[in-house]
Amino acid sequence: MAALERFPNELIGHIFGLCPDFHTAVSLSATNRWLRGIWLQDVERYTFKIRISNIIAYEQAVDLAIAEERLEGHLSHSAALTASPPLQHYAARLLRNDELANSAAAAFRNWLDNQPPSSYRRNMTFSCPHNAYYILRKLVLAYRHSHAGFQSSLLETLKTSSPVTLETNDEMSLFICVQADYDERMKHGIPSAQRGLAH
Repeated sequence: MAALERFPNELIGHIFGLCPDFHTAVSLSATNRWLRGIWLQDVERYTFKIRISNIIAYEQAVDLAIAEERLEGHLSHSAALTASPPLQHYAARLLRNDELANSAAAAFRNWLDNQPPSSYRRNMTFSCPHNAYYILRKLVLAYRHSHAGFQSSLLETLKTSSPVTLETNDEMSLFICVQADYDERMKHGIPSAQRGLAH
């Protein structure tokens, strides 16, 4: 540990931010008083870095958060959607959407696991449900705000997607709009099952 203490506090803070999960970071901080002091000095920043590093389908998550901030928040509506503003401008949306995507993906997998033996879904291959969730959210956002450029960009992306990705997107749409239970739908702003939304 004496060798570690030769490093500057800033480097130790960077190490905290690279921990794979919160438990690992806390365990490291509990090693001695010096590490504990560094951890407590900026625990919110280190925790944020750890959460960011664990976001599944990170690029899609960032795309959605930035698009939401541009169309519904405080970023310039006219600016190109491909430009990347500083993380602090959309961090809150990014973390909130990560929680929603995790919830949707877990519920989606549970729904698939409980399909009857005769279901055609038993023989399907699915891609990342988080990715499908973010695509669905971006499509809803683009059409809600009638943003032609955003719509065209998303449709071009879908045209080049693999059949497995498209099937996963379709099944996620069906699940979140129709098959999910009331509590899950409410998390995503869908108060009642509407079968017409799924297609």
